[in-house]
Amino acid sequence: MKKILSLVCVALLFNACFDDKKSQNSAQKPQSMPMNVSVQEINLSDIPIALEFDGRIVSDLDVTLKSQVSGVIEEQMFKSGQSVKKGDVLFVIDKTKFQANFDNANAVYKNALLDYNRAASLKSTGAISQKEFDSVAANLQSSKANLDSAKFDLEHTQIRAPFDGVVGDNLQDIGSYIVAANTNLVQISKLDPVYVKFGISDTKKLQIDENLANGSYKQIGSDVLINVGGKEYKGKLVFIDSTIDQNSASVAAKAKFDNPNLKLRPGDYARVKVEGFVQTNGVKIPQSALGQELSNSIVYVVDQNSSVAKKIVQVSSEDGAGAVISGGLDNGDKVILDNFKKIRVGAPVKVNQGKK
Repeated sequence: MKKILSLVCVALLFNACFDDKKSQNSAQKPQSMPMNVSVQEINLSDIPIALEFDGRIVSDLDVTLKSQVSGVIEEQMFKSGQSVKKGDVLFVIDKTKFQANFDNANAVYKNALLDYNRAASLKSTGAISQKEFDSVAANLQSSKANLDSAKFDLEHTQIRAPFDGVVGDNLQDIGSYIVAANTNLVQISKLDPVYVKFGISDTKKLQIDENLANGSYKQIGSDVLINVGGKEYKGKLVFIDSTIDQNSASVAAKAKFDNPNLKLRPGDYARVKVEGFVQTNGVKIPQSALGQELSNSIVYVVDQNSSVAKKIVQVSSEDGAGAVISGGLDNGDKVILDNFKKIRVGAPVKVNQGKK
């Protein structure tokens, strides 16, 4: 019996020693190596920002011409899509009737002028009464009005471009009878300059106003860029409305673009980039370094213990390349730029030298 007890004690002692040695070996096992990461060291400064919106190119003058006299179209003096100058003749209406009316009115006026001059001479000698003279003067005035009306009609048998622009397709053919102030003839659009209209959401407009008021934003210019057909054009912001459109929940804005080569055409859509704003005490980081967590934007930083930490940040603006951070980061913070799938909060990291 004593022999059995002795064997049991030896076995227990052996197991205890083995477990203790296993624990020591486990304790001595090296921890995982810190993950190498690249960082951007934060230096807060004034950062130019661009606000982007969807817009559409429009003309400030885009009208459909109508004739001011009725008649038959005799000539069309333009080709569809042609550039025209103010005063260029676009259509000619048969003027036979209008020329006759003018000639008749002119003859009547000349006779009335002769009668007036004769009556004025007679009145000076007292040969006619004031009433008789007034009747002759009224007849002259009436004939002059008829002459002016006939002249207006005759002149408007030539329908002219009201401004420099580009004409569209003719809406009436030669030989068509047109009715004054009723028949559409052709559309003409002014293309230099053109404008780009776009909407700013009510929330974005409120944010801009608040940031300008509290000094988070500064406005140092009014440049606007659009990209059409792979080419960039620069214009100026000329108008931001002060009232909100209840249907679109946005504020109307407009930018002006010189268009001497007529490359920009009304109706085209464009991505609008409004420049001239500066984010004070901000920093731009790569878009890839910005994460999203629930309703917060976040970045990962290297803390004083060379471990991963998380910071909630406020984003002022974003584009395909980067994000401008307006709050949540301090000078000297080291924002992690890569290896996000291999790190976690609290994990040790090592900053790659030369990639700060």
